[in-house]
Amino acid sequence: MSLSVDFLVAFGFTFLPEDINIADGETIDVPVNGGETGQLDTVQLVKRQLTLTLRGATERDVQNLEAIRANNVLGLLNRNLVTEDINIGGYVIAQAYIAKVTPSAPKIINGQFVFDQVELITNSRVYT
Repeated sequence: MSLSVDFLVAFGFTFLPEDINIADGETIDVPVNGGETGQLDTVQLVKRQLTLTLRGATERDVQNLEAIRANNVLGLLNRNLVTEDINIGGYVIAQAYIAKVTPSAPKIINGQFVFDQVELITNSRVYT
């Protein structure tokens, strides 16, 4: 999927188009009654999954992202989840939240850990 954006800002970070991947997440089949036609159709709805690759993150960045993910888990359990709508060139991932944070092995630069990449997996809360 080609994107017509120069970069994306989400969760306080900048991502290049090649670091963005949109996929289908969880799906459900919903029966739709045709009413007077007597026809019963099925419509498949899907939650979108967005994978973002963050480059050049510091140890503090990774800790902050892990804290956001941990708060998302609590928010899901307590039904108090904070989400963010992410718009990528007009394609909206509605009510997205960070579900997984996977950092690469860090490098030490001037005594500070720096990660080549951190993979963020976000899920949409709503079916579309």
